[in-house]
Amino acid sequence: MRLLHCKEFTDLCATDFQKKILVSAYSRIHDLNDPFRINLFALLVRELIGDIMEREAPDESVKRAEWFRGYQDSAV
Repeated sequence: MRLLHCKEFTDLCATDFQKKILVSAYSRIHDLNDPFRINLFALLVRELIGDIMEREAPDESVKRAEWFRGYQDSAV
């Protein structure tokens, strides 16, 4: 199944900006002539996930999650 046709995933993109990031990431990963395609895809997906997380899970909700480990915990 193609990423852009997965309704559960595309519904997470609430703004036009997020949808443009998703389309751009999808086109980057399929550009076989670009040696940086994996890097650009990863960068765009990271930004998209961060944007969605900010909207869907406020900071305090994320920090209370069992899987969350803040920077202070990892800076030992």
